[in-house]
Amino acid sequence: MAVRLSNAKKRSGRMISFAVIAYTVAIGAVALHRANFSPRTDDAEVFANFIGIASQVDGPIVRLYVKDNQFVKKGDLLLEIDPRPYEYVLKHAQSDRDALEGQIIDRSRLITAQTSGIAVSQAGSRNADANLKRTAASIDEARAAVGNAQAGLARSEADLAYATSNLHRIEPLLAEKFVTVDQVDQARTQEEKR
Repeated sequence: MAVRLSNAKKRSGRMISFAVIAYTVAIGAVALHRANFSPRTDDAEVFANFIGIASQVDGPIVRLYVKDNQFVKKGDLLLEIDPRPYEYVLKHAQSDRDALEGQIIDRSRLITAQTSGIAVSQAGSRNADANLKRTAASIDEARAAVGNAQAGLARSEADLAYATSNLHRIEPLLAEKFVTVDQVDQARTQEEKR
C-alpha cells in the first residue's frame, strides 16, 4: 500500500505541476496580447511640431484658410484646391459621353433603316413570288388555250375533210339525178365554210 501511495503522490504532483505550467502560459499569452493590442500608460505625452495633411485629391492650392499654430476642429475648412483641372476632365468626359450617345443614336437609326430595308426586300420577294405564280398560271392558261385551239383546228380539219368527202361523194350522183343541185350547192357551201 505504501508503494501505491507514493505512485499516487507522484501522479498528483505531476498533474499539479502541469496545471501550474498551463495556467502560467495562458496568463502570459493574455498579458502579451493586451500589451500589444491595447497598450496603456499613465505618463504618456504626444508632441508634434509638424503634421502632414494629405487631401483626397491633388492639385494646386488656391487658398489656405488656416495660419501657423492655429487650433482647428474636425470639419473646419483648411485649404481650397484649384477646381479647373477637374472641371476640364469632367467636361471632356461629358463630351465623350455625348459623342457616344450620338453614335448610339446613329447606330439605332442605321439598324432601323436596315430592318426597314429587310422588310421592303421581303415584301419585294413575296411580290416577285406572286408574280412568278401569276406568270406560271398565265403560261398554263396559254398552254390550255393552245390545246383548245389545236383541238378546234383538228375538229375544223375533220369537218373540212368530211365536207370535202361528202361533196366528192354526191357530185357524181348529180349526173345520175340521185341528188338535187341544191344538195350539191349545200355540200360546196359546207366545204367552203370549213
